[in-house]
Amino acid sequence: MLSNGFARPLRLKRKPSRLLATFLVAIHTMALIALLQPLAVNAIVHTALFASLLLSAIYHVMHFRRQCVGQDDWVWQASGIWQRGDADQPYTLVLAKSLQTPWFVTLTLADLEQRQQRLLVMRDQLDADSFRRLRVRVKLHHDETAARSEDAV
Repeated sequence: MLSNGFARPLRLKRKPSRLLATFLVAIHTMALIALLQPLAVNAIVHTALFASLLLSAIYHVMHFRRQCVGQDDWVWQASGIWQRGDADQPYTLVLAKSLQTPWFVTLTLADLEQRQQRLLVMRDQLDADSFRRLRVRVKLHHDETAARSEDAV
């Protein structure tokens, strides 16, 4: 791999994301405001839609609070193996289901029984250096895997 800290294990100690919380609250608020307008539907349907959106907002806020308390810590070893901080079971990165952008990274990890664990890592959950290292390592891992598959053909 590269020098400059990319060859050592990458520890992801995620903290709560204010960006994600703001996004969820804004989406629910916009939908609730839209439902305050008169609609050409029955009043019962209108009330049911409003109630379901309100319950969804409450659920997401509660889920966010629970997630903030028990964030999982993950370690990406230099060998490419992922490990959860509270378990010894190794995971591997499923590249076909991973996405990295400047704002967030989604990771799909599979254990030995092919059970998948999905992670959403927002930019504000990690310090700038760890988020940069994560994005670069995902890209390098993707490029290395593509090069190996081309060599095999």
